Amino acid sequence: MNKVFSLIFILLYTGLFAESEWTVLVYIAADNNLFNNAFKDINEMEQVGSSDSVNIIVQIDPLDDATSHFDSTEARRYYITKDYSPSYISSTLLVSLGEINSADPKEVYKFANWGFSEYPSRKKMLIIWDHGNGWSKEDQSKSVCNDDESGDNISVADGELKTAISNINYHLDILAFDACLMQTVEVIGEVYEYCDFIIGSEDEVPVDGFPYGFAWDTEYGIFNYLTENPQCTPREFSKEIVERYVNSYLSGQQSGSHLTLSAINTDYYPIFQ
Repeated sequence: MNKVFSLIFILLYTGLFAESEWTVLVYIAADNNLFNNAFKDINEMEQVGSSDSVNIIVQIDPLDDATSHFDSTEARRYYITKDYSPSYISSTLLVSLGEINSADPKEVYKFANWGFSEYPSRKKMLIIWDHGNGWSKEDQSKSVCNDDESGDNISVADGELKTAISNINYHLDILAFDACLMQTVEVIGEVYEYCDFIIGSEDEVPVDGFPYGFAWDTEYGIFNYLTENPQCTPREFSKEIVERYVNSYLSGQQSGSHLTLSAINTDYYPIFQ
């Protein structure tokens, strides 16, 4: 009898804490003029939602006057669930964080360490969403994640981006930047040791950003692909993100020009050193 009970307990325990295939964390630093676009992108994610195999978790730091979309200006974490309304965010609220400085590298790795611990998975992806200027000669800040409240950003040149990523306690299968000008040798050199693939643009990213999900034109949404193909490898998903990004704009599903996006296998970066 004890053996039967033990077996039932083990089955329940392993079922409760079983790993998903993927956990995708989206760090949205929207305490700036991109907030409306952040709201749109979260609603795109809700067109698909998480699944038994794929966890999609968002942390958003909204603009202070963003109450037209939220009932609060606090930073929040959401578990993305399916919903077809573009007028509001209906996903499950997990945590309210109060006012934060989303340009503090600590906020990135706190979110990542919490997310990957709470939602264990075989494959892990982090998307950093906001303004970016990488290593642009025209912009001295050489940074990503602008926070209007603090007047701060995460500097690439001063090592803050490396601090943000190197303090994540989990190796990333994919690190993606939904931000302008982040796919440069200088940026890759800061973070390549901590991830297998890096996705980003060497040019501007249109304000529509990544094509996260679509209820009808499912061939363009990156989360459509992932939830339909959760067994895909990080290499396969990285390739699919690049292709769907370009096709979503060429088809008119999204609006923008100056399209560049690439996926870099970090195994090959040391060749350039």
